[in-house]
Amino acid sequence: MSDTGLTDDHAPNDHAPSSQTSSDHTASSHTPSDHAPAQPGPRPTGPARDALVALRTGCHILVATQGVDLSMRQIAILLTVYLAPDEPTVRGLSATLEISKPAVSRALDRLCDLGLVRRKTDQKDRRNVLVQRTVKGSVFLNDLGEILADAFTSSARHAA
Repeated sequence: MSDTGLTDDHAPNDHAPSSQTSSDHTASSHTPSDHAPAQPGPRPTGPARDALVALRTGCHILVATQGVDLSMRQIAILLTVYLAPDEPTVRGLSATLEISKPAVSRALDRLCDLGLVRRKTDQKDRRNVLVQRTVKGSVFLNDLGEILADAFTSSARHAA
């Protein structure tokens, strides 16, 4: 970190001369199990599995039927905007979701392009940018909610 408080953006030079010789690499401490294929972990069960199946089903249906392919960050922002009692600001979304304002802005660019939200300068404080709901976004999230509820109910029924 420099005196300005900024971090150095340069990665270490992987091509710098090393003090290790080729013989150092052959006498490594790797065991044969270091290169064994990873064993799959246990599959989720119970309510966690039902929720994950519902999420997968909902995402699949939305991508297939509406052509909307959102990242988890975009979905988190969209849900936060629509579940908030008031119009959130970019700064507020950044604080709530603990992500940078530029990351929020990039996600909002995509959501605005799709018509799911819109930005508006706050007339009370022009430094703030409000994020507003749209009819298209409300319909999209209502559809998502219904798809997830149906998928969750179906998954839970099949598991029983």
